[in-house]
Amino acid sequence: MTFWGAEWVRRPGTAEKLFPHYLLMEGRLASIKKEIENTQIVALVGGAGSRTLPHALVALLKERFGEGILEEFRSPKHLFKVGGKPIIDWFIEFYTSWGFREFVFLIGRTGDKIREYVGDGSRYGIEVRYSEDPPVKKVGKGKAIKNALLNGTIDRDKKALIAFPDDIILYDPAPLELILKHTYWRKKAGTIATVVLVPWIKSPYGVAEIEDGRVKAFREKPKIPLAASTGVTLWEPEVYDYVIELVDINTPHAVETESVVYPRLAEEGKLAYMLLPSGDDWISVNSLKEWMKADEILSKRRGNTS
Repeated sequence: MTFWGAEWVRRPGTAEKLFPHYLLMEGRLASIKKEIENTQIVALVGGAGSRTLPHALVALLKERFGEGILEEFRSPKHLFKVGGKPIIDWFIEFYTSWGFREFVFLIGRTGDKIREYVGDGSRYGIEVRYSEDPPVKKVGKGKAIKNALLNGTIDRDKKALIAFPDDIILYDPAPLELILKHTYWRKKAGTIATVVLVPWIKSPYGVAEIEDGRVKAFREKPKIPLAASTGVTLWEPEVYDYVIELVDINTPHAVETESVVYPRLAEEGKLAYMLLPSGDDWISVNSLKEWMKADEILSKRRGNTS
């Protein structure tokens, strides 16, 4: 296996700048490589793409052509192109560039299109497994992951890097740094999961500071200093037991790991974090506006590397 991440880190000055206390230690790269080889990428791709369309346009299409027309727009969002190629290609290449080769895709009702596009993964040089969401009306990440554990698609002897292809991380060394931070805190503090956060998020609205009927200050779409989750988390196999215990597949509502698993881990002091340098290092593609932003940024990146 070509350890592309290690090659990147060996560029002059990069290791010293990013990880001097890890990568300059004798044999550390071999240890990191082993950690990566023992980690499976678990990608949640169960959603359809229609929510990226403006609500007014969805309503107009339904009124003009009937409910059936929306099926044309319900291709998996992860197959939408940004920067000239599908989101899922950016996602796979992001992790394979650091040596990850084992991928598990948790697929929903449009999963056949994902399966058809990605196939067995051979064109990417990866191993691929698929798990279909459980046959319930409302799923969520918790149910999808528990189902994949029960049907054996997720290897319970290996770590899992949980991620969403449509949560685009723009900080290139993030996978390597996540492995390093996770390993460090696991050994130092006994944590079993590490969540990737951004240090701030940008408010979509203008924000006012008010007092006694007057506006004292007003800021248009300010940066809010709030550590927000990017959806990327690295798990030790011990976390699987929490999913099995806490997630009920038959409950009538969707179950999210952030609602039931992470609060328990945090209470027990078993949840570590990794902070990306900036809120601009993450784009969550959940709207047409976000898709356009991602398309602009990734188009520039592709142009710079072509």
